[in-house]
Order: sequence, then structure tokens, then C-alpha cells
Amino acid sequence: MFWKGVGILDIILFEQKNQKKT
Repeated sequence: MFWKGVGILDIILFEQKNQKKT
């Protein structure tokens, strides 16, 4: 299940990068 956490972290980091681009 830990892999799921990594995926979530990846999504969070990706969203954060998108927000910075705004």
C-alpha cells in the first residue's frame, strides 16, 4: 500500500508545481 502513498505524493507535488505556474 506504500506505493499508493508515493503516487499521492507525486500528485501533490505535481499540483503544487501547477499552482506555482499559475
